Amino acid sequence: AIKPASGKTLKPYTHNGLTVSVSELFFTSAADTTGKSITVTSTANPTAVSSERWATAEVAGKTVKVKVEANTTGKVRKAVVTITADGKSALVDVTQIPA
Repeated sequence: AIKPASGKTLKPYTHNGLTVSVSELFFTSAADTTGKSITVTSTANPTAVSSERWATAEVAGKTVKVKVEANTTGKVRKAVVTITADGKSALVDVTQIPA
């Protein structure tokens, strides 16, 4: 993950008009039941849908939390989380490496 220099912030990612805090998430092969958060900048509460069964997206207020199952496939796997709010959408790529 990219970490900005001290005192600087990363520019939010905007796709199809909806601004979210990150454009992609990376996970290790282990299951992540805590999840990683995406902050959504919108007036309405967002909805989120994952393209793959092994990656789930949960919404709480303006935050989308992505969780993954353990990757035992031996291959890198990818999913796309589509976040929608205010009639706009954003796509967040999810990548999980194999064991």
